[in-house]
Amino acid sequence: MLLRVHAGTVTIAHGGYWVLQDADPTAWNGALESTFAGVAGPDGLYLFSGRYSGDIAVSVEVHDSPPPPVSGWDKSVDLEACFPSRDAAAFCPEFVPSPELDAIQLPARFVTVRVMVNGWDEPASTEGGPESWLLQVWPSTTRRS
Repeated sequence: MLLRVHAGTVTIAHGGYWVLQDADPTAWNGALESTFAGVAGPDGLYLFSGRYSGDIAVSVEVHDSPPPPVSGWDKSVDLEACFPSRDAAAFCPEFVPSPELDAIQLPARFVTVRVMVNGWDEPASTEGGPESWLLQVWPSTTRRS
């Protein structure tokens, strides 16, 4: 069941790097797991836009159980992540999170995050069409909090 949707814009500075980060981060030590998304130690996820800079549309859906698969996305990956405080924000570390993507209350400490993106360019560019992201979050079925 869908609990909440947080939708807004993340402004990317340079390099396309942005995060879904725990509200009280302690460390980042994850290895790169894909070209666009991965687990960042005990504090959430790192994400790479296909744009070097600019605005990207981001929606974070919070579910209390696994949602059905969604089709029509260019790239998709499911990741197991930890958010110790159970609160998160989606933002580029160069900027303060927008109000729509700040204070995202997660359903558990250990969650599965399905990361999906449309309009992702490789190699990253400053030209190109709009990019949109959907992150679906639900309690992990392999790790309990």
